[in-house]
Amino acid sequence: MHASVIEAVRERGPAPADRKRERCPLCASERLQHCLTLPHNPLLKCADCGLSCTERIGSDEAVAEYYRDRTAHAGKLEEGNELAAAMASFQAELLSRVISHEGGRLLELGCAAGNLLAAMEQRGWQCWGVELSETSLQAASSTTHATLHLGTLDNFSHPLEDFDCIAAFDLLAHLTDPVTTLRQAASLLRPGGWLVLSTVNEGWPLVPVFQRLFSLLPDQTAGLRDEMYEAQHYAYFNKSTLTRLMREAGLDLHTVEPLAPFSAHYFRHQYRLTKRLALTGMLGLDRLMGASRKMLVAARKPLG
Repeated sequence: MHASVIEAVRERGPAPADRKRERCPLCASERLQHCLTLPHNPLLKCADCGLSCTERIGSDEAVAEYYRDRTAHAGKLEEGNELAAAMASFQAELLSRVISHEGGRLLELGCAAGNLLAAMEQRGWQCWGVELSETSLQAASSTTHATLHLGTLDNFSHPLEDFDCIAAFDLLAHLTDPVTTLRQAASLLRPGGWLVLSTVNEGWPLVPVFQRLFSLLPDQTAGLRDEMYEAQHYAYFNKSTLTRLMREAGLDLHTVEPLAPFSAHYFRHQYRLTKRLALTGMLGLDRLMGASRKMLVAARKPLG
């Protein structure tokens, strides 16, 4: 029996929050203002650059320990479920559409069980993967032929400017220091190479509406709130803050486009009927607005 999406999100437990954030992780401003009360970690907003981020973050050691035995989409994918391969195939299609050529050297950050790496190998790519979860990396070793690394880019030993593409699906919101991580990633890209990622879109037009509902009706909206602001996230970007992030990392933002959340396609059956109907209506509204709660982002390393 599938757990519900929100049950799966909650069962992972909140990410470590043993350090208080003193500055904005994007622009280093100290003008962080309370934005939204969340059960485990209040949400702040930078008065200077507009980034939304949590009041507390985890130390490197605490974050590594937290993810050691956790897997991507824990509780939402049954063991042996074909959904993981289906999602990886969809991500591979996105990469191929953005990059518009086949073959090359690919690094995936947060490679989980290696399904995307396997899909890209089938398309002629030579692949590497970086992952914090020992459990996931053990699974990846039997899924893909890629070179796998346990840890982060801090201890990833590889020649600089070697990769044609770096993929990072649903990783950005989990980073405690996104600027440093993306600078490290940019240093591994060849000139003209691509960084392609997906992340939560805090610029979604309905965000202010839902934040108001969460404040006025906290008990009645707790499930939606906890799904929309997962306790494993540390920062929420919009197009403006993403543009600045890429610039800080030494990359040129190429495209930002709406991307329907995976729950809408792959986990819809885990919702109750009323929520499935609401989700269908929300997707229709997103199409009319040309927006979504998630976004696909592509950036390139300058040639010169």
